[in-house]
Amino acid sequence: YPITHLKDRMFGSNDNLNGRQDKERNVVLGQGDVNIGEVMKAAKETGVKYHFIEDESSRAYIQLPMSLQYLKSLDSDRQAIELSINGMHNAMVKADSLALKNLLCTELTYGHSNGVVDTKDTFVKSISSGKAKYLKIEMSAQDITIKQNVAWVRYNMAADVESGGKSNALNIKILTIWVKEDAIWKLMARQAIKQ
Repeated sequence: YPITHLKDRMFGSNDNLNGRQDKERNVVLGQGDVNIGEVMKAAKETGVKYHFIEDESSRAYIQLPMSLQYLKSLDSDRQAIELSINGMHNAMVKADSLALKNLLCTELTYGHSNGVVDTKDTFVKSISSGKAKYLKIEMSAQDITIKQNVAWVRYNMAADVESGGKSNALNIKILTIWVKEDAIWKLMARQAIKQ
């Protein structure tokens, strides 16, 4: 089914098989007895592309913006990718090889702004050995695009890195490709260029 009609109803509504209820029992999505979060999850898994909010109450003009806000808050993939990105950066600063390994695909290709390309193993080794020590990482202008189980993320990164006993300030633009494996967003590819 490519389309759904979303409607939530007050707790305590009587079930019936004809789909008709008192219109005034329509409530803001997520505030009634329909588990909209699970409905949206199932819709995503089955390929539903469009959702129509069906609020027939006299409060629809007030409730519709609230329902839209609720649906936006369910953007769990975007939030999960942001958690993976932040988790990767934290692991880089802490030189936490286990955390890094869990956030990187086996097939990782990690392109640096100087042209060096790491695999998963060489990147983790570089971080955990202290060869490249990230002291601080800050992101800005993050833009996330998601298409099913693949996402690409562009952002600017400012970082303080210690390498070979020298401290360097990096200001680079980054493109990363993430894939969803077993419900976890993992880094598949990364390329950086100097600003």
